[in-house]
Amino acid sequence: MGRIDLAGVSAMAAVLLAQPAAAGETPLYQPSPAWIHPVSLPGTLASDSAFAPLYDWQVRIADGRVWSYFDITVKMTNAETIASNSTLALPWLPDKGDLIVHEVAIIRNGATIDLLKDGKRFDVLRREQQLEQRQITGLLTATMEPEGLQIGDTLHVRASVTTLDKALGDRAQWQAPLIALPAKTSGATMALSFPSKRPPHWQIVGATPQTTTVTRDGFTTVSVALPTPKKPEMPGDAPLRFRQPAFIEASDFASWREVSKVMSPLFATEGTIEKDGALAAEIETIRKASANPLTQAALALRSVQDKIRYVAVQMNGGNYVPQTPERTWSIRYGDCKAKTLLLLAMLRALQIDAEPVLASATMDDLVPQHLPSAGAFDHVFVRARIGGRSVWLDGTDTGTRLPDLGDTPTMRQVLPLRADGAELEAIQRTAPARPTVDITLDIDESTSTDLPSLTQINAVFRGGAATLMNTAREQLAEKEHEQFLATMLQRLLGEGQFADLVAKPDPDLGTVAVSGRAVFTTPWTTEDHLRKRQVARLTGDQEFSPDRARTSWANIPVTTGTPDRMHYKARIRLPEDGRGLTVEGARHLDTEVAGRHLQRSLSLEGAVLTLDETMTMAGTEVAPSAVAGERDRAAAVNAQAPRLIAPLDTRRRWQLTEAATRASSQITGINAIYERAIATAEADDTLPWSNRANYRKGIGDRKGAIADLSHVIATHPSVDEYLVRADLYDTIGDYASAEKDADAARAIDPSSLPAIGRLAYYAAKQGKVDSALALLDEKIALGGQTRFDYQLSRAQILGEFGDPAAAIGQYDALITQKPGKPSLLNGRCWTKALRQVQIDTALKDCTSAIELSDDTSEILDSRAVVWLRLGKFTEALADIDAALVQSPGLAQSRYIRSLILRHLDRGAEADSEREQALRILPMVEKEYHRYAL
Repeated sequence: MGRIDLAGVSAMAAVLLAQPAAAGETPLYQPSPAWIHPVSLPGTLASDSAFAPLYDWQVRIADGRVWSYFDITVKMTNAETIASNSTLALPWLPDKGDLIVHEVAIIRNGATIDLLKDGKRFDVLRREQQLEQRQITGLLTATMEPEGLQIGDTLHVRASVTTLDKALGDRAQWQAPLIALPAKTSGATMALSFPSKRPPHWQIVGATPQTTTVTRDGFTTVSVALPTPKKPEMPGDAPLRFRQPAFIEASDFASWREVSKVMSPLFATEGTIEKDGALAAEIETIRKASANPLTQAALALRSVQDKIRYVAVQMNGGNYVPQTPERTWSIRYGDCKAKTLLLLAMLRALQIDAEPVLASATMDDLVPQHLPSAGAFDHVFVRARIGGRSVWLDGTDTGTRLPDLGDTPTMRQVLPLRADGAELEAIQRTAPARPTVDITLDIDESTSTDLPSLTQINAVFRGGAATLMNTAREQLAEKEHEQFLATMLQRLLGEGQFADLVAKPDPDLGTVAVSGRAVFTTPWTTEDHLRKRQVARLTGDQEFSPDRARTSWANIPVTTGTPDRMHYKARIRLPEDGRGLTVEGARHLDTEVAGRHLQRSLSLEGAVLTLDETMTMAGTEVAPSAVAGERDRAAAVNAQAPRLIAPLDTRRRWQLTEAATRASSQITGINAIYERAIATAEADDTLPWSNRANYRKGIGDRKGAIADLSHVIATHPSVDEYLVRADLYDTIGDYASAEKDADAARAIDPSSLPAIGRLAYYAAKQGKVDSALALLDEKIALGGQTRFDYQLSRAQILGEFGDPAAAIGQYDALITQKPGKPSLLNGRCWTKALRQVQIDTALKDCTSAIELSDDTSEILDSRAVVWLRLGKFTEALADIDAALVQSPGLAQSRYIRSLILRHLDRGAEADSEREQALRILPMVEKEYHRYAL
């Protein structure tokens, strides 16, 4: 369609968008038209802004023609201003009128340098900048480089664009945005003039600027003071009609009914189908396929959608005049007008009642605020009447099939085109019959709540997403296409490692089915010392928190998006065959929340949980009076979202025996996905190795994780990767390699506190305590914000490997600096307990730290060792059990517990705890033997 819109057009050449003609015409050069009256602009040229020009924009509407004249003066205040004006670009559409250049000049020291003198002319280009968006505009652009611009110069440009659209008869239409604060300008004005005896309708919307009206020589001129006041801030979820930018418009159309009458003949179909031609044969095939009008309409629409490519052809009379159905069928492409006329011709040939309707895909509910004009619309499609109801058929959509014919368009206003005219109609939108996204997941979490989720994915896409996937499948290589599919799925399901992704189009259903496998980070989290898992996806996190606190916003409704439907189904294989698992929250749901209809059913049968959810949106608005209630309703739905709760003794990863690991379908599947991802990765793509390293580290496969990280580091070394590998070397007792990696990390970033701290720690573990302390002392001497952290590292190394008395003294000094800091009190307690010094005061340190801390697991561990040293085994067991409730994966705590249990003659339990501790941290026993524990 040919929507008249100045938005996005350069301020240096605000040109009406209209129909193009053949390229090659040149702009005209002539003096300003006689009707232009010089305007006294307020202000002076700014000297403190990179771009603060003077604007004079005058528009005359008469006899169906629009003449737009602009006069712009820009001061070259700096190099940036010169760069932004180094090329003048004046676009126009030649078959609608002319581009007329009146003056291009440089004013320097009071003298005028005429840049059009000596035959200097603009170059004319055709630049189809929207070709990739399948739009051919036919727009021509006149370009010139104003040679010799210098700082301090003033560039002066005066030009006009004329527009006459024959498709509108003798009617003119025009609209333009108004410059509004805080836009910078040294002065601006806009003037609209028209014959006093035949004035168009005109209005200003979205602003109340000061205007003056003058009548002279039979014309009335309305001048608008610019810039207009800054528009009040509006919430982003307000309907578009509340966020209307300021604009001015004029139209010769008296009513919407007149627009309908004028545009209707453009879509006449009588005699447009050649007898015995290819298009007639297509229609006959549809007629024979079914006698049902609804089925025939679906087949005709499928022919137009699938067999005719969409290209917005806005040239050769294409703004409002569609190309013929026979031509569209022959060349197999067309814009919305061409597709609509083709579909109308086919439907009418099938004896189906159908009419074209204009709509706006961009202005939505703003259309009624505009003056009646064809320029209020940018789209056209078909309404058929079948079985007493409206059936909306859009040839530019994709994948519409028989089940979808009851769906409503996303636009809320349409104008039917009829010979006797019609008024605007509001569409009561409804949710689509079929989901645009339909996801089914088969999830394996059968081994442990700590392991990643192994997921089989089957997702069916319809509509725009399916079109995008089909395009990607045709244009991308296999590897890039699989990455594209992974990106699409990540947006829906979250970050993961994907493998074997395949997309299969189904032309009969108008869908694309995507299947594959994936590994996702475990959704299980620890809360109140229990492992819990959110289950609901579509119905479990209803975000509805519109800001209507401001008094001026209190009466603004809330938009809820466009009509949509999504379906999600998941089948989850649960850990330990579901033993002891319970469901918290509402298993079933069927309710309306903030414009969304939510449905959920959940069943838990043995080892399998099945979830089925649907969310539909009709694109309604939430009335201001209902906002508070809908917010409460959303909160209630969220509070009742179902969660799985595992028993306290649920199996954790460190409790898995080697045999259980080998037998795990979850682990086997996860390994297979990572192997597949690595086998198909590009040479410089290290992400699959990084992901598998994190996974292997999590399940205790340290050597495997080290191997993966070594591959990553060989390609993309970084501080983080070196330090992760250093930690892994540390856990297996290879302290020399750990030290080497920490040193490599320091070489990359010599200021990295973690790298320096660990380098010192790993050196100390090998007995090089003096060199470790010297490294830290060097950093401490530098002072600054990191001084305290290095002092703390020094105390810790002394406490574990050096002089315990010196360590305690260091802690004393730090506690003086920051009294009451739990970590310092715990550090001093731990040193005393570990090295068996000043045990009589260690208990007080730990107890004080516990009283001051919110996270007490490590402090309870320290105090348990104090009790162990004191021979208070019952008290030690109570503290270590409390620590493990908070942090069950602490290897040190489990090893300490094994020692305590052995003192209590509970040997079998002690052996179990020791085995678990060694699975988590193989070196824990060797390191604690150093301290006679």
